[in-house]
Amino acid sequence: VLFFTDGLPTVGNVKETTIAANAKQANAVQARVFSFGVGYDVNSRLLDRLSSDHRGTSVYVKPDQDVEVASTNLFRKVSAPAMTAVSISFAGRKQTDDSRLVNRLYPAELPDLFFGEQLVVVGRYRKPGDVNVVLSGDVAGKTRTMDVDAQLGNADNTTRNSFVEELWATRRIGQIID
Repeated sequence: VLFFTDGLPTVGNVKETTIAANAKQANAVQARVFSFGVGYDVNSRLLDRLSSDHRGTSVYVKPDQDVEVASTNLFRKVSAPAMTAVSISFAGRKQTDDSRLVNRLYPAELPDLFFGEQLVVVGRYRKPGDVNVVLSGDVAGKTRTMDVDAQLGNADNTTRNSFVEELWATRRIGQIID
């Protein structure tokens, strides 16, 4: 579903939570929803919620931008999903209890991936160490799995990746507010 809008909800029920709940209930076929907002009065919080709840993305165009170019780019993107039903897991290579190795992942539900997009997932871990990260999903109708060995760093020993803590905190606060 491509949802093009030029403003805020003004007719009928205008409450964001009710609109989002109604959209979820009405989407029995689990169609993806891609929101396309035009102008400055767009309720981006609502459109982002509708898109994320329905495995889509949001695009915003300012009045001085070319709507045709932006809509064409969106159509190109959504017509070619790279991976759907995406999931991620973490397994420690030396730790015995993997059940809570990484928690509070954001986004909590991973979106479908489209060509030209990247997936940014942030989470919290308790102990530094070696980990195996497994990303899986459907690619052209077949289940694909990719894994990579990584290391969860020790925050006390380096400030090189200190921006990650702030990124995780921002996502956490956003989740709480939503």
